[in-house]
Amino acid sequence: MRRITTAAALVLCVLLGVAISAQPPAPPSPSPSPSLDALFQKAEVDVARADAKVQKWARDAQVSWLVMIVIVVLGILTAAVQAIRFKAKAFVTAVIGGLVSGATVFGAATLPADYKTLNSLVSDGTELVESAKAWLAKAPQLSIDDRVFALKEIADYMAKLEDLDITKRKASAKPATPATTRMGSFVAVAHAAESTMPQICDCDALVRRGARKGELVACATASGSTLSEAHERAVTEAAKKLASQLGGRMQTQSASSSLQLVDFVRRFATEGDSCPGSGKSIQLSVLLRLPESLAYEQAVVAYGNRSSSQARLKVTSIRAVADGSTRDTGWKFDVLVDGRVVAQIPARDYRDKPVTQAVTTLSGANAIEAPVDLPKGSYWLVEIRGQRTKSDVTAVGAAAVAGMDKPVDITVASPIAANGSFVFTVAFGKPRS
Repeated sequence: MRRITTAAALVLCVLLGVAISAQPPAPPSPSPSPSLDALFQKAEVDVARADAKVQKWARDAQVSWLVMIVIVVLGILTAAVQAIRFKAKAFVTAVIGGLVSGATVFGAATLPADYKTLNSLVSDGTELVESAKAWLAKAPQLSIDDRVFALKEIADYMAKLEDLDITKRKASAKPATPATTRMGSFVAVAHAAESTMPQICDCDALVRRGARKGELVACATASGSTLSEAHERAVTEAAKKLASQLGGRMQTQSASSSLQLVDFVRRFATEGDSCPGSGKSIQLSVLLRLPESLAYEQAVVAYGNRSSSQARLKVTSIRAVADGSTRDTGWKFDVLVDGRVVAQIPARDYRDKPVTQAVTTLSGANAIEAPVDLPKGSYWLVEIRGQRTKSDVTAVGAAAVAGMDKPVDITVASPIAANGSFVFTVAFGKPRS
């Protein structure tokens, strides 16, 4: 009897083991999403690294300036030596020439760009980093929703800095840096938190560092129950200020109402910068930019006369007057009609020399055509916005185009024409049946 009981127990154990092993394994518990505190710690690390990158650009700019001064001085010495007769003239000239060559090779091998470009990088990069630091300093006082808004603003600034970084175009001779350890992350967070006191952020500061040649700017500060609400109010107030500037330019004061001008600004202006106030209340300052090429009465009237009938816009060619660098340069473009993007020209390389290759004909598979609304009046308002693919350089151009099947040239240029200048040929026609 005892043997039978023991055998039955063994069989039961085997059956239980088989049943348990047949059951599917429990799904792994989902990893918890990072908390806002963790996301802000990561943001502090990113800002600290960005700050270090800008400081490196500043050091490179100083070295580039010294190299340029050395080359200039050596050039003056060469000219002076040539004007003097002495026995060792050929030897001294050769030595100076060697020093010039050495300085040139040193600059080309160790510096990512020329002094002018590096100085521009430092200026724009410092602006982006300081704006991100202002959001980090404000973060502990914000509600959960507003902290999410702040994280988005910081991420936008860091993305702009990445686009600005032209040094990535050069292959680095240095080995890849190892992954950051926990101790490294902790040090970076401490540096970001303890670096400098946050700058005072208001409209005066935004306008000082955001005003550019060839643009109208306006800034406004607003409060709200959330940052999103304060942002919307600030944009509205800044748009009203820009509309007031436009109204002062109108030769016919009755041509457009104040509401039409505000609507025009809201459609065409871009947000240049924003930053939170330093007080306890939820406050935000926003800077808007509007190209001078759109700040004239004909453009406003053309926008106000749009309607719902259909036509067709065609971009027939692009001529590169200055591609923006000494080699082929990548650009992409948005084509807007009455404030709406109707076509995008994908990124591709352009060249300004030789002249015979500077014109890009857009036909066949590369044709750029888009349906558009017909205006009630006599004009379409066409705007073209360009962006270099590996830098923060932009180019803008606009024109009020009248009539069907009449090709019109639109100049699209950066504030400094040598950084990028193009001539687009566009025409309107009847829609395809």
